[in-house]
Amino acid sequence: MDAPATFGTAEDDLHWLNVKDTPGFVMASIAWLLVFYCDFVVTYMCLYYSWSYALIIVYNVLVVLSLWSHLKTMLTDPGAVPRAARPLASARDAGIPETICGRCDAYKPPRSHHCRICNRCIIRMDHHCPWMNNCIGALNQKHFVLFLIYTWGQCTFALTLLIVRLSECDGTISECFPSEDGRLAISLLVFSLLTLIFVTSMLYNQVYAVLTGIGTIDRMKRHTRHLHHMPVRWLDVFGIDAAWIAPIDPKFQDRDRVLGYTTLGNSWKIPHPDDPTATDDDESLGDSQVLDEGKEAEEGSEPHSPLVVASALVYGLVGPMVDGAGGWLWWVAPVVSGAGGAGGADDFVR
Repeated sequence: MDAPATFGTAEDDLHWLNVKDTPGFVMASIAWLLVFYCDFVVTYMCLYYSWSYALIIVYNVLVVLSLWSHLKTMLTDPGAVPRAARPLASARDAGIPETICGRCDAYKPPRSHHCRICNRCIIRMDHHCPWMNNCIGALNQKHFVLFLIYTWGQCTFALTLLIVRLSECDGTISECFPSEDGRLAISLLVFSLLTLIFVTSMLYNQVYAVLTGIGTIDRMKRHTRHLHHMPVRWLDVFGIDAAWIAPIDPKFQDRDRVLGYTTLGNSWKIPHPDDPTATDDDESLGDSQVLDEGKEAEEGSEPHSPLVVASALVYGLVGPMVDGAGGWLWWVAPVVSGAGGAGGADDFVR
């Protein structure tokens, strides 16, 4: 048996980090570079036009909170299901079917999906986000939502500065932002406006997922009629502690209920229909369903192909139109999992 790695997504690895997804690392790095570039432009403009230092402080506080949230989203286990997971008694009493992941050969709790990039089943998985280089699930959704909120604040702040500068200037745009200032202002305008549209669409998706209990993947795969969906409590996203605005790990009053499984010992075990020792009274064989996801997966599909990476950018713009268009836009563009992507549902998750 191989020794556990320092970083990885396997159950025995010491720290959670997807180290095998090179495109994810590249896109996460691009996100950081964009944040730093916009921070430089805003700081430069505030100093050049002798604006209040308070503006620099406020913007940089948003930058720090945004990058902190990004790191926490990337480095936090999103809710990977351990092999010791067992069904909750309340779920069995409610008649919720028990399923086994054909890839993990382990219990697959309700509203979980198997991510072929992380190679784990993820609780309440919404999508795999290349901008975060991680899945968005039950245990890091708070950090992801905070990242979107703080990034939205940065974009709004930067655009407001540009509008105020134009409103106070009596000359033309080129006179208000001469030479190098004009190029910096235009780049800040473009980055902030596109990012604002992108982030707003993702905030819409996250709020929709919480209010309806239907994640992005479930909408894409049309599983909404076959799953036990209920709205997700905000306490099950942000936790019961008061530090909702800080990207620290949430604390749950009933962690097992939030995750949908328990690791405490019980008589349940993975059902194997060909097991000669199994009997009709074996509790593990009740309503369990074995999902052979390997047979369902499309052969030859590779995560984060150039076409799929490019389509992640497109989704941030078309996402809010999807539901209103009756869902047909999901199939017009091969949408990827991302901070604007929902997981290339048939290529990335099951």
